[in-house]
Amino acid sequence: MTELLFDLRETSRLLAHAMTCREHRTVYGDVTGAGLWWIKDSGTYIMSNGIPVLTENHVVYAEGYDSTCDWDDLRNVCGGDDFVEYLGADVCEMIARCDGAEGHLVIIPDGDTFTIEVRLK
Repeated sequence: MTELLFDLRETSRLLAHAMTCREHRTVYGDVTGAGLWWIKDSGTYIMSNGIPVLTENHVVYAEGYDSTCDWDDLRNVCGGDDFVEYLGADVCEMIARCDGAEGHLVIIPDGDTFTIEVRLK
């Protein structure tokens, strides 16, 4: 099983943005509140759902899966369809407890499900 590794400090920065925003974008029309999105389209990445949208450094790509990655490799890990997954309170709390420490947010896709963990260096 492939593990997707997202820089924890950069992910924490995106979470801080989401938490300080008063408005948040919806996912497929569902109101979610402050949080992060895990997205797969051209690469796979994390971004804040806060409004206003960050214009610089607005995403954290998984290591090895940026917008230039091999499409077949990405499809083998995340499936063929593009998606947005809302990462809510439990994941955000896990990240916030790390307080900007070095490490990774790890997402492990497994078919139609996935698990998430934080690994500190």
